[in-house]
This record gives sequence, structure tokens and C-alpha cells, in this order.
Amino acid sequence: MVTCTGSATPVTTLRFTSRLDRRATFEVDLHREGAAGARVESTVVRVDLGARETRTVDVALDDPSRAAEVKNCRLGKPATSGSTASATPKATTGPTSGTTSGPTSGPTSGSSKSTPAPKSSKSRKPR
Repeated sequence: MVTCTGSATPVTTLRFTSRLDRRATFEVDLHREGAAGARVESTVVRVDLGARETRTVDVALDDPSRAAEVKNCRLGKPATSGSTASATPKATTGPTSGTTSGPTSGPTSGSSKSTPAPKSSKSRKPR
């Protein structure tokens, strides 16, 4: 996460870096929270990246008038899939569920890199 949403700007800036040697779609949950962790908005961000590509994406708040309410931004665990859309935020509605982790608390500086989830191993012995 490069910057979190704030009263001056209703946009969160994310930087994605692929460590894969192939094109893939990266997906991460973005949670914008107010005081005491109250949810202001949750969004799923999808970005299509080429092999070893880095891209910065701005994710606008659906309701810019709520920007001043945002005190914290949290990212869920990134996931990858085949190749499809590019830089497509998809807003979610209703209560947020599931466990998330990742960079937290307001604007950050420096580079923040996404790590794709490891692939499952198929090393079962035949019976």
C-alpha cells in the first residue's frame, strides 16, 4: 500500500509486483475503516500483470464524501489466478467476513510488494 484514503483525497494507492514468470491476475481485499475499526468500505481489487511486472493502481472510494471518515486501510492476503481483467476494483456490500492480514494503518512509504500464494503440491503416492 502506497497511500490510504484520507480527507484530502478519496483514493487509496496500491502497488502490485508480480514475482511470477507468467501473466496472472492478482486479487486483494482492500478494507477502509473508520474510528474503532468500523467499516467504511470494502473492495476487491483485481490487477492483471505480465511476468515480473509492477503497476501502481488508484482505487477511488465509491462515496467520496466519506473520505474524512477513513482512519485506516487494511489489505487481505493476495491471491492469483489465470489472466483476465486489468485493474478492476469491485465493491462489496454488507458485512465483511473472513480473516485478513497485511499492511495496516494509514499512509505508508517505501515499496510494498504482493507475494502470490504458493501452489499446492501434487506428491501423493498411488495406492
